[in-house]
Amino acid sequence: MKKTLSIFCLVSSLLLWTNSSNAWPLLFEDNFDGGDNYGWITTLGAWDASSGKNVVIGTDPLCGTQMAYTYAGEPSWKDYTFESDITFGTGDTEFYLAVRANPDSSLSPGGGEQYYLSVDGDNDLVRLRYTSEPDVFVRLDQVPYTLLEQTTYHVQITIVENTLQAWIDGTPLFDYTFSGAVPDYTCGLIGIGYKSNEGADGAYFDNVVVNAITQPVPEPATIFLVGFGLAGLTSLRRKFRK
Repeated sequence: MKKTLSIFCLVSSLLLWTNSSNAWPLLFEDNFDGGDNYGWITTLGAWDASSGKNVVIGTDPLCGTQMAYTYAGEPSWKDYTFESDITFGTGDTEFYLAVRANPDSSLSPGGGEQYYLSVDGDNDLVRLRYTSEPDVFVRLDQVPYTLLEQTTYHVQITIVENTLQAWIDGTPLFDYTFSGAVPDYTCGLIGIGYKSNEGADGAYFDNVVVNAITQPVPEPATIFLVGFGLAGLTSLRRKFRK
């Protein structure tokens, strides 16, 4: 009985592991090493990638502040994970990372409909928001997070169906399910943006990666099953040696 159970757990865990994130296809990748912004749609400000990083070099006035926005991807993207490194410059800096964005230069903040993270280095806050119409930015949630000048952070956003999860440097920030009055944006581009009352200050994005999510995100139970199966295999090997 123990032998049968161990083999079952091992086989099941390996099947679950094989069907996890390893199977997610790459949709988009840009480390800007080519020195250009090919594939990006800029709606506000100015960006320069000649240094191998996507640096904010100019901003446009909007809503009483200075902003820059640029987008990439396909309007048909639905469930995916979006990762990027962000590096703060000096002064009052706020980064934006958008998913399921439908850019419209006639709408604020240069992007029309979108869900996005606001990574606010001036107030040490990370906010989850959405934009639906001109000058309407709705905050869904926020968490405190210490953010330092001239420091690089790795941000990851995963959106599947109507649930968005987000991390900075592996620390979980949000696990939010859109419902009720929150608009249902089903697909769209990724976007990166920047805001500062002081204009461009050398802040930049780098190592942008987008993967389609074609399988459920692995859960802790999956990891437990893998460990249980491997423990069972070890037990069988010891028994056979005797």
